[in-house]
Amino acid sequence: MVVVGESVLELVTTVKHVADGDTIIVPWDDEIEGAMERHFNRPVYRAEEQGISIRLFGLDAPEMGQEPWGQKVKERLAKLLSPYDEVTLQVRDMDSYSRLVAEVFVEGFSVNVQLVAEGCCVAFFQWLRGTDRWADLAKAHDRARQKKVGIWGDENFISPGEWRHQNRAG
Repeated sequence: MVVVGESVLELVTTVKHVADGDTIIVPWDDEIEGAMERHFNRPVYRAEEQGISIRLFGLDAPEMGQEPWGQKVKERLAKLLSPYDEVTLQVRDMDSYSRLVAEVFVEGFSVNVQLVAEGCCVAFFQWLRGTDRWADLAKAHDRARQKKVGIWGDENFISPGEWRHQNRAG
């Protein structure tokens, strides 16, 4: 089911699997594809014929090669989603890879905010500027950092962006 709002598209779907700490795959659905392509005026990325790739809005998770955190965060996201048959996605954007960018909700709570609050991810402030989600995600980020929760308790941790920069081929 797709509901078109003023600034976000809301859809209720299932999760096929968790790709990494900030990406999930939902089943391919012609209605979702059509609504998203009309809204964003370009094709939606199909994840290896498995479904639609959804990038979690407002956060940046450690990369899978960024051990031990990449795998830990992927497992945590899977655990947060596993008890639920359906999730509600508030689709806010489409990224440069044609992945939908969404906030994921289960039973009214934001999985995105939960991951940041647990110190699994950093808030992606560049994406958050000027949005209605700035306060919640920034507050969760700052609190986790102050309490040294998760990644913030690891003195050797570097941000996912810095890790990508250091590990870029060439």
